[in-house]
Amino acid sequence: MAIFRGIRRAIYTGDLKHLKGRRAFVMADPNYPNQLLAQFDDISLTRRGPRSARDKSLGYGWHRFPEDVFTIEDPEEDDNG
Repeated sequence: MAIFRGIRRAIYTGDLKHLKGRRAFVMADPNYPNQLLAQFDDISLTRRGPRSARDKSLGYGWHRFPEDVFTIEDPEEDDNG
């Protein structure tokens, strides 16, 4: 389970090539252990690659991912900043 509270900055390091290296805000998903909710900086990103009418933007709203596909950028900061 994620060992932080609040929202953090992170970089995607998972297997989806079009997301690798992309920055996002992440937070622990309180309903699913070992999952994060992510919102990417780039609104054109989707899970399947280049955006199509069927795909939802990963830049709007929160999207569930396994926590091991992100590297937290500020792991040493406390919850106050």
